[in-house]
Amino acid sequence: MRATLRLWFVRHGETAWNRDGRAQGGADLPLTARGRAQARRLAARLRPVRFVAAWSSPAVRAVATARAVLACRGRAAPALRRSAALRELSYGACRGEPVHRWPDAVRDAWATEPWWARFPDGVVPPRAREARAGRRLVVEAGESLADVAARAAACVARIVATVPTGDVLVVTHGHLLRALLVDRLGIPVASIRDIVVPNAAVVVLGYDAAVGGWVRRDAVRAARAVATISHSEAA
Repeated sequence: MRATLRLWFVRHGETAWNRDGRAQGGADLPLTARGRAQARRLAARLRPVRFVAAWSSPAVRAVATARAVLACRGRAAPALRRSAALRELSYGACRGEPVHRWPDAVRDAWATEPWWARFPDGVVPPRAREARAGRRLVVEAGESLADVAARAAACVARIVATVPTGDVLVVTHGHLLRALLVDRLGIPVASIRDIVVPNAAVVVLGYDAAVGGWVRRDAVRAARAVATISHSEAA
């Protein structure tokens, strides 16, 4: 069998806004106690995997999850690289709000055309690093899932070009993973509503550089399983 590159896509552990059902997006919240426990269990589960590279969204919740997975590897752990392309869908003006408080037009578009629905730009509280720089409010541009899929695919292409073989850890976010799987695996766009990616869930895809595509058996397995990823695995 030809050597392949295996990408271990991981969603971060739980945050308070995950728990409370609030649109998180670009907000930089830490893991809850439950989220930290999820990250520790995930680290134990992935301990046998010899990661040759590691990437993460720059969000605090993603970095903390990635560091937990890599911590048990000591000096053998690869350096963690951060990419803004792996950040979560931006909710713009809806950041921090539960779905029932979104404007009617946004909520209806999200319910009927989630792939193309674009969140409106909005003025939101600054992230920690922005607050330290003296900014009190920032304008956050809203995105659609199609936007997220495009930047995620570009990031994956860079990873594939950088690391030809081996196992790579990629810690990111729920909507980004859903969008990436729909885009890369050819899952019907309408099915994105059925894709469930709990906190600390893992999806593994193999990439075969010799044929320039995803290993079919992995892609088929992921496409079949992604709608039914067990919450018990990430509880």
